[in-house]
Amino acid sequence: MAQYLEDDSGVGISTPIGIGKTVLLTSTKIRVAWEFPINAPPPDHFDVIVFEGSNADDEDTYLFPPISVEGTSRVWTKSTSYSGNISILSAAVRAVYYKG
Repeated sequence: MAQYLEDDSGVGISTPIGIGKTVLLTSTKIRVAWEFPINAPPPDHFDVIVFEGSNADDEDTYLFPPISVEGTSRVWTKSTSYSGNISILSAAVRAVYYKG
């Protein structure tokens, strides 16, 4: 699945849609991986959302609350006890910048 990398830095850089995938490794682990442009300013952190379906805006489909990971990370793995029937598992990743 593609992860959507959003630029909310306000400094006018254009961040393209990243390429990555969401994988349900076992019934207890989820792995999300993404790419980020090398020439882009490093973000403070990334927000990762894992959800069912295709609408990242529908908070009712989130498997758990958004997770923050370090701005140097490009992979995130989470242990979970989720046991529902997953038709489509997706992830969204947002780069977060703080204005100083």
